[in-house]
Order: sequence, then structure tokens, then C-alpha cells
Amino acid sequence: MMTVKNELASLKSALRVVGNDIISTKLELRANRYNAIVRMENMNATKRECKLARPKDIKTNEFIPNFPETVGEITLLSGEEADRILSALGFSESRDVRDKRVLVQRVIGMPISVECMEVDSR
Repeated sequence: MMTVKNELASLKSALRVVGNDIISTKLELRANRYNAIVRMENMNATKRECKLARPKDIKTNEFIPNFPETVGEITLLSGEEADRILSALGFSESRDVRDKRVLVQRVIGMPISVECMEVDSR
């Protein structure tokens, strides 16, 4: 009798894990679908003053907090800010701050232009 109860408890636990995985996968799919539209919208953001469409965090399907509003603001991201954004979008590479900024631009669909590649001292 105890073995059956243990097996049932084990199955319930496994079902909870599968259920949580399904929920996580749904959130990620919804965020990725939305972010595909964001990438298309950001394709024309070529000047510093251009407004950017905000992507969603793939883990929560919520807008990424404190996301840069303009192209120019991306050039001012610190390494930590760029890491936070990249992580929310499913990337976790170790790079220097300039490369992180460029990766953020690519991931959100921005064309990489000379004007956007400026690097400040942060």
C-alpha cells in the first residue's frame, strides 16, 4: 500500500513539473511572437532620436523594465544594463560593453549603423 502511495506522490510531482514547463513554454512562445513584431518595427530605427518598440521578457511575457526608449539610449547602456536586457531576451554571452550594446541592437531588430555604434565611457 505504501508503494502505491509513494508512486502516486511521485507521479503528482512529475505532473506539476510538466505543468510548469508547459506554462513556461507558453510564456516564452508568446513573448517570442511579440518580439518578432518588435524586431520588424525597430528595423527602421536608424537615427539616435528614433523611438524603439519595447520587447518582452521571454520568461515572464512582460515588457522589459527600463528598456531604452530611443536608439541613442542604447549607446549609453552600461554593461550591467545590457546584460539584464540580453538575459530577458534569452542571451547570456560574456562580451565587452560595446559588443553587448551591438548585440542588444541586433536582438531587437535594429539595423547596425555607424551612428548607433558610438561608445561612451560607461
